[in-house]
Amino acid sequence: MVTILTTMVNGTLYIHIGTHKTGSTTIQNTLSKHTEELERENIYYLGMLQSHARILRSITKYDQNLTSYIANEIEHKTSAIESNGVPGHSYILSNEKFTGDKVTSYNNVGIIAKTLYEATKHLHLNVKIIVFIRRQSDFIESTYAQRIFSGESYSFQEFIDIVDIYSFYWDKLIHAYSHYFGADNVIVLRYGKTFLPHKNSLINIFGKCVSSNFLENYDETQIANSGFNRQSLELMRTCNKHFNRTDRKFFRELFKEIEANKTNKHYDFLSNEQRVELYNHYFNSNENVMKSYFDGTDNGALFPMPATDTTTKNDGLEVEDLSVTLMNLILKLNNGLLNGNGRKSSATSKKILRILKGIFRS
Repeated sequence: MVTILTTMVNGTLYIHIGTHKTGSTTIQNTLSKHTEELERENIYYLGMLQSHARILRSITKYDQNLTSYIANEIEHKTSAIESNGVPGHSYILSNEKFTGDKVTSYNNVGIIAKTLYEATKHLHLNVKIIVFIRRQSDFIESTYAQRIFSGESYSFQEFIDIVDIYSFYWDKLIHAYSHYFGADNVIVLRYGKTFLPHKNSLINIFGKCVSSNFLENYDETQIANSGFNRQSLELMRTCNKHFNRTDRKFFRELFKEIEANKTNKHYDFLSNEQRVELYNHYFNSNENVMKSYFDGTDNGALFPMPATDTTTKNDGLEVEDLSVTLMNLILKLNNGLLNGNGRKSSATSKKILRILKGIFRS
């Protein structure tokens, strides 16, 4: 176990590492929106280290030069704040790319953890790692939905042929960070309705972790990347391959408006049997997390057993549901034309309608 440097500690650096599909964008948007309120609490959001994080996500071997670049950027950001002579500041970095590449089951997370440790060990700060995890079956379905939202058109079966859905061991991912920063400096939180029952729960629990009274009592959460229902995703998947990047973006924005007031975003890509199989497959790994990072006051398993509703249809979609979703989309496009939402929007609406007509005529 590597021991973290604690000499002359002047404050705390919180590094929020994700994982993916656990509300990271919502957290980042909230932090960015309320920098002034946070600074009144001596908490400073340093951003996402976006350019470095892109490289880190797919890194396959340790790079001292990259480590130095990251160290210099963090030191530059913190030193400007520390120069005011008031000790005890807290800082936050946040990027889900700090867990690595989910397509390869985060197998490079150890290199990323080492990089961030080496980049921050010289700072006179106590470094804390914050990680959210969710039940693996939910994570897998949500990840697939995000890929469709991003423009892919492959089926769910093709997706799981690419991604090894049996390799998301949260104990190994978390241990990669505790190995360098120490288990006592890793804060593990669970994502899901059971653990975050209210709209503001995500921000409130994050605020508690970073000792922000403002965030702990925050009640204006704007959910980012809230997802689409199964019917919209299937229509999007079918159409993605026929659209260019600009048209796909326009198409997604239309679906966002259609889905805005819908609350049921359960995807049902996995069968009930597959969910139970995955739950059992990951049980020991999840139990290791429970024993190592929770204080024992929470009895039971790390995640609840997935519901096995025998009335749920997992093997297909109802034509009626798809038809209603398609008609809502067409009506939205048509209303855009009638209301004259700008020349560019009108032209794009006509183009999308023309493409849809061609797709569903064939």
